Amino acid sequence: MKYEKGWSYKRITHWLNRSGIKTHRGKTWTKTGSSVHSLIKRMREREERIMFLSRELQKTYR
Repeated sequence: MKYEKGWSYKRITHWLNRSGIKTHRGKTWTKTGSSVHSLIKRMREREERIMFLSRELQKTYR
């Protein structure tokens, strides 16, 4: 992932727009990087939730 490689949100936004990659609504990414920030934040929250549920399931079946 570009962010993990040290790219800023604005740089990722510029790269996405330059590459022609649209948002899920078919629009361009905001120039400030806020939409990329929100996307990465939600992705991290999902990953944490999945890891938590995975650990809870492992406890249940031991």
